[in-house]
Amino acid sequence: MTMFDHAVKNPEGVHAKIASQLVEKVKQMPQTVQLVKDKKAVSAENLLAILGLCIKSGDIIQFKVSGEQEETAADDLKKFVQETV
Repeated sequence: MTMFDHAVKNPEGVHAKIASQLVEKVKQMPQTVQLVKDKKAVSAENLLAILGLCIKSGDIIQFKVSGEQEETAADDLKKFVQETV
């Protein structure tokens, strides 16, 4: 399992549009991705679960990527998250 943290920069936090973009990105990956906030982990493929975390600007979120070539996938996801979230 490969993990990385991210501080949310978007002033509006993770709203529906951003969450939807994240879900679409993760669904393209063969690896399993979890999103964690305040010790609560949800599937990064589940839009409602992500919105249920109520992620605000400044929050620290963690991504856990597992599966084949997880390090490469985590790097790719990290770049996407840094540009989007």
